[in-house]
Amino acid sequence: MQMIRSLLLFAALSLAAYATTAMFSGLELLVPVVSIIGITLLVGWLARMVRKVAESGLAVLVQFLAASFAVLFICVPDSLIAGFIPGPSSISALVSSVSAGFEDVATKQIPLEATGGLITIFTLGFGFLALIIDGLVSDLRISKVPAFLLLTVWAFPVYFASVHTQPVHMAAISAAFIIVLLTEYASSVLTAHTGVGSTAGHEKHTAASRPGAEALRQRGTVVGRAKNGLRRFPGTALLAGALALLLGMGLPTVLPAITATPHYSSERAEDLTIINPFLTIRNDLQNPSTDPVFTYTTTDPGAGEPIRLTSVSEFDGEVWKPAEFPLSRSRTADGGLSNAHSQAPAGVQQSTEFSIGALDQAYLPAPFAPTQTHDAGPQWLYDPKTLTIVGSGVTSRGLNYSVDYLSLQPTAKELDDAGENAGRSADQKYTQLPDDVPAVITDTARELTEDADSQWAKAAAIQAYFRGGDFTYSLEAPTTASSSALADFMKQKKGYCVQFSAAMASMTRSLGIPTRIGVGFTAGSEIGDGEYQVTLAEAHAWPELYFDGIGWVRFEPTPGGPVGDIPAWTTAGGQSEEPDDEPTEEPTSASPEPTPEETEDAGSEEDDESDDTAEGSAEAAAPIPAWVWLLLAAAIIIALLLLPMIVRAVQRRRRLRAGAAGLWDEITATAADAGLGLRSSMTAPAAAAALAEYAPDSAAELASAARASDAQRYGNADVQLSADDSRGLVADVHDELFGRLSGPQRVLKTLLPASVFERRR
Repeated sequence: MQMIRSLLLFAALSLAAYATTAMFSGLELLVPVVSIIGITLLVGWLARMVRKVAESGLAVLVQFLAASFAVLFICVPDSLIAGFIPGPSSISALVSSVSAGFEDVATKQIPLEATGGLITIFTLGFGFLALIIDGLVSDLRISKVPAFLLLTVWAFPVYFASVHTQPVHMAAISAAFIIVLLTEYASSVLTAHTGVGSTAGHEKHTAASRPGAEALRQRGTVVGRAKNGLRRFPGTALLAGALALLLGMGLPTVLPAITATPHYSSERAEDLTIINPFLTIRNDLQNPSTDPVFTYTTTDPGAGEPIRLTSVSEFDGEVWKPAEFPLSRSRTADGGLSNAHSQAPAGVQQSTEFSIGALDQAYLPAPFAPTQTHDAGPQWLYDPKTLTIVGSGVTSRGLNYSVDYLSLQPTAKELDDAGENAGRSADQKYTQLPDDVPAVITDTARELTEDADSQWAKAAAIQAYFRGGDFTYSLEAPTTASSSALADFMKQKKGYCVQFSAAMASMTRSLGIPTRIGVGFTAGSEIGDGEYQVTLAEAHAWPELYFDGIGWVRFEPTPGGPVGDIPAWTTAGGQSEEPDDEPTEEPTSASPEPTPEETEDAGSEEDDESDDTAEGSAEAAAPIPAWVWLLLAAAIIIALLLLPMIVRAVQRRRRLRAGAAGLWDEITATAADAGLGLRSSMTAPAAAAALAEYAPDSAAELASAARASDAQRYGNADVQLSADDSRGLVADVHDELFGRLSGPQRVLKTLLPASVFERRR
């Protein structure tokens, strides 16, 4: 039946759509995609209920018109006149949305956020795919071609997001493939069982019209072929489905992984773990490996400044994250970083050569403030506001390049002389804080700086507070810097660079001082004349404060760990603090401290996210949403509903291969399915006579089939019958017996064939 066929195709296409969500950071895309699939198939089902539409093949055209309107309504509803009438602007808006989607694909990182453009592309794509597959299956009765057509959908997540694919995605596309393969077979079974012809204008064969009817009467054998005979049981389809599952599991391990461009517009915490090194610092600090992830050689005689990846400046009370910025192909780092001198106008030009090893980052390590890269390549672009250098489709692993930069070496006096409003020219977003910042943060900041008369003096007082001996460096602290974590940190006075930098940034922002947090690595260990090596254990974060005329300046509130010497300009005397406050030079000295309990302390979502992406490994599988379980449950229910019919088809195939005796058993089973149970005490000829009352057009064949059955069973005669002829008689008897039933009765008795569940009386 067309209804069952449409439901099966809906399940298959929905599962295929779910498989593509491996490329996305969420499941928002599924709502419009599943909607267009459902609309397309529903319209097709309704259209094919009209006989003339089904016979003419116009159902696909009706589907196309309905799906086109649905796409406009789903993707660009604002362009519709009065909210539901398409106009010339609707097509223009749709084209613009598609263009924006392709731009998102080119400029954003996998997993992608479901933007309007991407929703339009996938809605159009799956609407067209549903149209084609439904036309092939419903009108042409082809299942293998559309099944493999559907399987091509899997190429996108495999090629673009292989590291993000999970077993549930592979199982979904494999199940979709098998369902489409079985759709033709299931519809054939339903067509035969319900007496509905598979083609328009089908004419039932009768004893008088069937070829060879006279020979049947004379020889007692069944001759002729019915056009509505059952199709083969799809053993090859199941084998192909198993092969599809193996391919789905194997392809991601065979094809090369594709590294995508960083995602700069994310607003979801779980999306940020891919682009937010701030959340992965403790994982790097706990990394026991002392193997360098990169080395560099610098011309800077005062080397010792951190190697920066990016900065985080947005804080929503839960997560610190990088600010959103547009990515422009025209801003190549090799072409020079404009605005560098406004970031560090007092800097001295220096140069550093990098050799990156196993650091798989979408951010390019560079000293602050970089002015130009050399040999990095045209795919490394930059943000002029933060001077962050990012890769468009590439990562830093194995890269050799050099960076020209402005080495910032201000004095404490210069910073102090800048005055109380030294950051007035900076963007005020760097002073914003969420409403739920703990009072202990703001109150402590005011108490510490009540006697300070300059921006620098306030910052220096706060840094001295953290480094004064009351606070200790420890990796046993929570991994996050949320408002609640900061309150605990201020109470327990124990943490590592994430807590120290976030606490100081929150304090200085509460005082109106523009602050952001730099993320990267400490200077590392010197291994030669001007040559340094850096390991993951030297990952670090630090506050950066803005001073007019000087630029962004680093402060260092973290006491211990992989910090290195604190900046001389952050203390009144221009010197480092007493030796006891200086951290050890071995970056791994603190790493033995963590215990297994640390992972238990990190109970927040951000901790889970940082664990997911240490060293760019595959993300941990997120909890499967409830609607996915509902969809899978629906698929299982459909499969269970179809199971009795499949068992019945297997029985039929076996019986029709058993000669005349098997043919008669199949006839009596068909009678049982139709609710005409025959007593077991009846002879075959008597049963044939009883059935002839309900199937008068096949009475002669029923009588001859009964005699042939008795001849084989009791006369030891070898009565061989054509399988096609046997199927023809069974189909015609089925049509007559089921034709006397109402539509709902036919459906119920087809889904639950009595012969499968009970013995003949």
